[in-house]
Amino acid sequence: MSLDIFPDFLPKRFGLKYEPPTIVLEYLVPSTGKLYHHKMRLRELQPQDNPRDWIQKLRKKHSMYLPPAKISDDQIVDLIRHLQQKLENENPRRPSRNSGSPTKDEIDLNKLTPEEVLLHKQQMDTVFKQNALRPGDPGYIYDVRKEFKVVEDSGWDEDEEEDDIIL
Repeated sequence: MSLDIFPDFLPKRFGLKYEPPTIVLEYLVPSTGKLYHHKMRLRELQPQDNPRDWIQKLRKKHSMYLPPAKISDDQIVDLIRHLQQKLENENPRRPSRNSGSPTKDEIDLNKLTPEEVLLHKQQMDTVFKQNALRPGDPGYIYDVRKEFKVVEDSGWDEDEEEDDIIL
């Protein structure tokens, strides 16, 4: 939705979602009487980041939703600091983007050469073969079926730029 169509855009309140780090802006369009939520994700946010650097990124990407005349920098800084505190409390030893070599879970296989990818796949195959159960092995069960309960929202299917209408 473009706010050019709704010049009477009125920010109402902010909300925070901690996983993934997201700022949610609730705003009203008085001419229609509808409330909307606009989600601004901060996936790369780290506890040691400067919140003022994030303001520029957010204002650039979400300029229609964060007009300086209606939403102050201090308000956004406070929201970012709350997210950072939550990140720090949950993962006090969370590695920064610039520290040391990446762990095997942090390696982006899309950015490696074909030879490096082959090496990683061979390592994964070795671990898989060590852990695989075959017919005749102790603990092997044919056709295991399990039901899993949703523990938390994955967030993978949420559109970053989508606004939710609240009626």
